Amino acid sequence: MVQTAWIGKRRSPTSVVSAAVELLPHLRLLSLVQSSLPSTPTPMYDMVLLKTHLGHLRGVKENAKHATDGLLTEMRPGGIALIQVTAQSSPTATPKITHAMTYLGCYPDRDGESRRIWNHEWRYIIQGMNLFELRRPFDIRRAKVSKKNYGQGAIRFVYVLPEDAAAIRAGGWLEPRPTKPPISPPSL
Repeated sequence: MVQTAWIGKRRSPTSVVSAAVELLPHLRLLSLVQSSLPSTPTPMYDMVLLKTHLGHLRGVKENAKHATDGLLTEMRPGGIALIQVTAQSSPTATPKITHAMTYLGCYPDRDGESRRIWNHEWRYIIQGMNLFELRRPFDIRRAKVSKKNYGQGAIRFVYVLPEDAAAIRAGGWLEPRPTKPPISPPSL
């Protein structure tokens, strides 16, 4: 709807207004992100690894959101957020990246949103969109090409080095799991 409101034939004032209304939440989020960024330029990453407990994964999947106590200052909006279930809570005892989403931004949790979603309070909410399950969940240690240790010292998130992000993309690790077609009742 938003895309078609400005392309092609002239649209009615109603369709233009409804398109603007649809964009408002995204503009507010971008404004919050920009106001929280430092004024000095910092390196920008296009991939981040978000670590979550198995018990919190449902809230992440249902809301395309994650939470943390540290502000993501070096992540580029539009990049990829990888969702990893921590080894301590994984049924296989191996940290597996099971989902990915487009990273939109990070904003302060000023109204208890994290408590409502995960029954725990964090300082910041990480907003994403287009969350999807991966066809092949993977351990980043198998996909990376650098010597970086993505486990050591990373509690809630860690930026993925550009060479590792390129290897993850090139290795086909971000392929979405196919969705099952709906089951049709047998014809009589």
